[in-house]
Order: sequence, then C-alpha cells, then structure tokens
Amino acid sequence: VGKSMEKLSSGLRINRAADDAAGMTIAENLRAQVIGLSRAVRSPARD
Repeated sequence: VGKSMEKLSSGLRINRAADDAAGMTIAENLRAQVIGLSRAVRSPARD
C-alpha cells in the first residue's frame, strides 16, 4: 500500500531505481544532457 501511495502522491512513473532501473538510467542521462545544454545556451559564445 505504501508503494502505491508514493507513486500516486508524487505523480511520477519512476520514484526510485527499483521501480524501473533502465527507465531511471535513461531519465538520468536525459536530465544530464538537458543541464549541459542549458549551461551551453546561457554561457556566452566564444569565437
């Protein structure tokens, strides 16, 4: 019951690696890419 409540209250499909290890890995890699791209956009262009 606790696990179901955690999923419902968070609104997330994956709350921890045990829920979906492969999905968690993909999500973390995408998150890292987004952070890197965001930093690249914010930093001034260097010629």
